[in-house]
Amino acid sequence: MQSGTTAINTLRMYNPIKQSQDQDPEGEFIRRWVPELAAVPDAYIHAPWMMPPLLQAELNVKIGEHYPAPIKWDHRVLSPHVKHALKSRRFAAAKGSEKTN
Repeated sequence: MQSGTTAINTLRMYNPIKQSQDQDPEGEFIRRWVPELAAVPDAYIHAPWMMPPLLQAELNVKIGEHYPAPIKWDHRVLSPHVKHALKSRRFAAAKGSEKTN
């Protein structure tokens, strides 16, 4: 169901930053498995690219150098577009399967 491959029509698009904040508020998982972010303050652990450049330099965690810069990160902007694209493909696939039945 979570992957959108069941017969349930609800498309679930989770915000990875919100999920990270909800499931790991102190960033323990991130700090353990992404050691380059271990020193990042709690306020930025879920979105380290939001750290001011001066703080990045101070912590020696420069986004784009020591940790990758996000490709696309604004879930609120991208989610509606992705949902629309997936619904369109799902509709087209369903319509195509009707022709073969």
